[in-house]
Amino acid sequence: MLKSPHSLNFRIAHLPKGWTDGTISSEWIKDSDEKTRTKADGRARLLLIDGHNSHYTLEFLDYA
Repeated sequence: MLKSPHSLNFRIAHLPKGWTDGTISSEWIKDSDEKTRTKADGRARLLLIDGHNSHYTLEFLDYA
């Protein structure tokens, strides 16, 4: 068994048909922010996203 110095902490979310939507994307960006904020220590972070419409909701963009 391999031992890692890093713990695996992740969540998976999708709609019943396997897709994502604006609500899931908004929760994802908030979760990602919380998980990287401490390590960033006030420095800027870069988030690259694709053109999926769930990344262009008002809630997602306001949070970003």
